[in-house]
Amino acid sequence: MRVPSLVTYLFLLIPAIRAAVLAIDYGAEFTKLSLVKPGVPFDVVLDRDSKRKIQSVVGWKREDRVFGQEGKMAVSGIELTSTKG
Repeated sequence: MRVPSLVTYLFLLIPAIRAAVLAIDYGAEFTKLSLVKPGVPFDVVLDRDSKRKIQSVVGWKREDRVFGQEGKMAVSGIELTSTKG
Protein backbone atom coordinates (compact mmCIF):
# COMPACT_ATOMS: atom_id res chain seq x y z
CA MET A 1 0.00 0.00 0.00
CA ARG A 2 1.38 3.40 -1.04
CA VAL A 3 1.39 6.34 1.31
CA PRO A 4 0.02 9.48 -0.39
CA SER A 5 2.51 12.27 -0.57
CA LEU A 6 2.25 15.57 1.26
CA VAL A 7 1.51 17.35 -2.03
CA THR A 8 -1.60 15.24 -2.56
CA TYR A 9 -2.91 16.22 0.86
CA LEU A 10 -2.23 19.89 0.20
CA PHE A 11 -4.21 19.79 -3.06
CA LEU A 12 -7.13 18.21 -1.23
CA LEU A 13 -7.10 20.92 1.44
CA ILE A 14 -6.95 23.89 -0.92
CA PRO A 15 -10.43 25.02 -1.99
CA ALA A 16 -11.09 25.72 -5.63
CA ILE A 17 -10.01 29.20 -6.59
CA ARG A 18 -12.71 31.30 -8.24
CA ALA A 19 -11.47 34.55 -9.70
CA ALA A 20 -12.44 37.10 -12.32
CA VAL A 21 -10.07 38.31 -15.02
CA LEU A 22 -10.15 41.83 -16.47
CA ALA A 23 -8.47 42.31 -19.85
CA ILE A 24 -7.51 45.85 -20.90
CA ASP A 25 -6.69 46.78 -24.50
CA TYR A 26 -5.26 50.28 -24.22
CA GLY A 27 -4.89 51.68 -27.71
CA ALA A 28 -3.79 55.07 -29.00
CA GLU A 29 -7.36 56.23 -29.70
CA PHE A 30 -9.66 53.84 -27.86
CA THR A 31 -9.58 51.55 -24.83
CA LYS A 32 -11.59 48.32 -24.64
CA LEU A 33 -12.23 46.29 -21.50
CA SER A 34 -13.48 42.73 -21.19
CA LEU A 35 -14.36 40.70 -18.13
CA VAL A 36 -14.38 36.94 -17.63
CA LYS A 37 -15.95 35.58 -14.43
CA PRO A 38 -16.59 31.98 -13.36
CA GLY A 39 -20.00 30.87 -14.61
CA VAL A 40 -20.46 33.95 -16.82
CA PRO A 41 -19.53 34.02 -20.51
CA PHE A 42 -17.06 36.50 -21.94
CA ASP A 43 -18.41 40.04 -21.41
CA VAL A 44 -17.31 43.36 -22.90
CA VAL A 45 -17.44 46.18 -20.35
CA LEU A 46 -19.60 49.14 -21.41
CA ASP A 47 -19.19 52.75 -20.36
CA ARG A 48 -22.07 54.78 -18.93
CA ASP A 49 -23.23 55.62 -22.48
CA SER A 50 -23.40 51.88 -23.37
CA LYS A 51 -20.43 52.09 -25.71
CA ARG A 52 -17.87 49.32 -26.04
CA LYS A 53 -15.01 51.61 -27.02
CA ILE A 54 -13.85 54.24 -24.53
CA GLN A 55 -11.70 57.10 -25.78
CA SER A 56 -8.14 56.94 -24.49
CA VAL A 57 -8.18 60.40 -22.94
CA VAL A 58 -7.55 61.42 -19.36
CA GLY A 59 -8.52 64.87 -18.10
CA TRP A 60 -8.89 66.69 -14.81
CA LYS A 61 -11.82 68.60 -13.39
CA ARG A 62 -10.40 70.47 -10.41
CA GLU A 63 -9.05 67.60 -8.28
CA ASP A 64 -10.94 64.77 -10.02
CA ARG A 65 -9.47 62.61 -12.77
CA VAL A 66 -11.93 61.83 -15.59
CA PHE A 67 -11.67 59.38 -18.47
CA GLY A 68 -13.14 58.78 -21.92
CA GLN A 69 -15.65 61.24 -23.35
CA GLU A 70 -15.81 63.20 -20.11
CA GLY A 71 -12.03 63.50 -20.10
CA LYS A 72 -12.07 64.70 -23.70
CA MET A 73 -14.64 67.38 -22.83
CA ALA A 74 -12.53 68.46 -19.83
CA VAL A 75 -9.42 69.09 -21.94
CA SER A 76 -11.09 70.35 -25.13
CA GLY A 77 -11.50 73.90 -23.78
CA ILE A 78 -7.86 74.20 -22.72
CA GLU A 79 -5.54 76.04 -25.05
CA LEU A 80 -2.40 74.02 -25.60
CA THR A 81 0.86 75.95 -25.51
CA SER A 82 4.42 74.91 -25.98
CA THR A 83 7.66 76.56 -25.11
CA LYS A 84 10.78 76.33 -27.17
CA GLY A 85 14.04 76.86 -25.41
